Amino acid sequence: MDQSETGPAIILVTHEYTASGAPGYLLDLLKECPGLFRKFYLIGPPSGSTIGKFEEMPAVRMIRLKSIEWLYAFRDHHLGKLAFLPVRVFINVFLCIRLFLVFRKIDAPGIYLNSIAARYAAIPARISGKKVYWHLHEFGVGGRLAGRTLRYFVASCADVVICNSRATLSWWMSSLPGVEYLMIYNPIPESVHSPVGGIHRFDLVYVGRISEEKGFSHLLLALKILKAGGQTPSLGVLGKFSTDRYRDTVRLMLRSAGMEAQVTFRDEETRSLDMFSSGKVTVVPSLHESFGRVVVESMICGTPVIASRVGGIPEIIRSGRLGLLVEPGNPQMLASGIEQLLLDGELRRSIAAEAKGFVEETFGRGKFREQLRSLFGASSIQHGPGRTGI
Repeated sequence: MDQSETGPAIILVTHEYTASGAPGYLLDLLKECPGLFRKFYLIGPPSGSTIGKFEEMPAVRMIRLKSIEWLYAFRDHHLGKLAFLPVRVFINVFLCIRLFLVFRKIDAPGIYLNSIAARYAAIPARISGKKVYWHLHEFGVGGRLAGRTLRYFVASCADVVICNSRATLSWWMSSLPGVEYLMIYNPIPESVHSPVGGIHRFDLVYVGRISEEKGFSHLLLALKILKAGGQTPSLGVLGKFSTDRYRDTVRLMLRSAGMEAQVTFRDEETRSLDMFSSGKVTVVPSLHESFGRVVVESMICGTPVIASRVGGIPEIIRSGRLGLLVEPGNPQMLASGIEQLLLDGELRRSIAAEAKGFVEETFGRGKFREQLRSLFGASSIQHGPGRTGI
């Protein structure tokens, strides 16, 4: 009998269905380990831009909880967070009770929490008696005290903590006994293609959330520096603004610098891989980044990258042969690196060729699949129940 018919089930918890890193990773996980489980019980909000991709999977049973959506209402507005706090506490309590009942009802030995944002499910998962896997895609959360408290909370609730880079892993590790820490890189996309015939629509491309944390303002300042020197490289942008306020800030920056014609914002229907292929250079100016999925996707498409030396990015761009690294928050250094890559076509081609080979070897889906089998194999997930106390 096929293993997928006799294997265990697993419960997965996500806080959103979007095109961002954590839901994207969850989609990769579901695609690469169907033979390990007979069924995936996916608990999440009732809607989202990528929810249809999860619904298409035959082994996935969707459990939609409106209370998860309520929990994150107004999270992008400071006034909303403050005013919503009492209601949010009530929703948290209600959600904990609801999830505990759901967890106990489902015949599955393990629970997988996707991202620190799924922390609302941690306590009911812990006391359910099932094995808890917590996959963390972020680090440096809050100040020193908040970070220490969060690390303790994660270590108290999880049996296995999975991180997406060495930088993330080193931040989350705790001295509490009984917790296993693992590092599994995000895999490369299923289908990739390189630029055709050397034709590029943009000199530079930026893909991802448009926010201050992602360093987008510093990218615009770098373009302003280049313009002052007589260079006006075109920039293609694919992503959503973090807030309406930041969108207005960006528009004002472009207008005041006279760079509105230089920057093109593409609609969300454009695939990120198509966007990478349309540029000569991908810019990743992040001030904070746990892994750098955009870096990997650009490199596999054959587009060289200039990125900030933060988080897990130096694990991908390990030398000048694989891309250029600049200090975060340094527009002058970023402008110099952009100028160097745009003026030197031979350097771009050399970096693109070597980086693509490195990414295929290091972040291949075959390797990712093997790591998942090791992580969720029957001997691992059924090796006794999880801890029952916090």
